[in-house]
Amino acid sequence: MVTKRATNKPNGLSWRGTVSSVFTGAGVLTVVITTAVVVCGPIAYITAGSLGVTACGLSAVICLVAGISALLVSASLRGTPIAHHGIFLGMAFRMILPLASVAVLFYQPSLVRAGMVYYLVVFYLIMLATDVILELQLLAPREKQRESMR
Repeated sequence: MVTKRATNKPNGLSWRGTVSSVFTGAGVLTVVITTAVVVCGPIAYITAGSLGVTACGLSAVICLVAGISALLVSASLRGTPIAHHGIFLGMAFRMILPLASVAVLFYQPSLVRAGMVYYLVVFYLIMLATDVILELQLLAPREKQRESMR
């Protein structure tokens, strides 16, 4: 008979599983964003030169940090009675950094001319789709994990 391990979460899930799922999600998100940079980088260089590549890379980093922070926030509250707050906080973290960077861009017109706003939109949409898929995948195995612990 398999006994249930003692955990510090109310539904029997360990923090180790949460941390590994966040690292896995961050790795997948990094690979997807890096692939998008490899595709968009030459386009950025053709349209705006080295400043376009800078705008492309900066947009990718901003969206990557926003996506990983959203994963961290939502995973920290996953499995608790207030897990839905984690999803909403993750959504806020996912949106605030790219929106704040657009506001800051008005002080750097050269990056705006290089197309950074467009790259932010492209990388944000890629990050959003990947993040939603990751959240759904990370939430779905919880039932299977509970079944195997019985």
